[in-house]
Amino acid sequence: MPFRLSVVGEGFRRYPEAFDRIHHQFAGYIEHWGYMDSRDEYDRLLREADVVLSTALHDFQGLAVLEAMASGCVALVPDRLAYREYVPEPCRYRSDESSPEEEARAGVNCLEQIMVDKPASTSPDAWRASRLAGCYQALLDDLIAGR
Repeated sequence: MPFRLSVVGEGFRRYPEAFDRIHHQFAGYIEHWGYMDSRDEYDRLLREADVVLSTALHDFQGLAVLEAMASGCVALVPDRLAYREYVPEPCRYRSDESSPEEEARAGVNCLEQIMVDKPASTSPDAWRASRLAGCYQALLDDLIAGR
């Protein structure tokens, strides 16, 4: 199946060796690699993407995944962290932090299933500021009023 790959993010002096192997092995498939200076270009990249992958071990809310989902991407994420709250179960692969190989295998299996079943993208509407602002305002008002 033809595909394009983008690895987006800030580059650091120290990073996992796997990034070098991925960059070399998939050089002919890379759409974008590294930091994006333009927010417009980042948004365009998200709109053109089909799947967003996260392998995060630490993430408070998963904002990059939420942004990608809001742009129409199907999320493929480990079954951990805040992802359980907003990514449908069929799009979460088995988390196994003690065995990166097993976790990668679970991610591949999940991706294969996603490609077969082609789940609809799930927009995280319940997490939008426009929907939550009133709830937060009410909570703050109650706190200020001592309730």
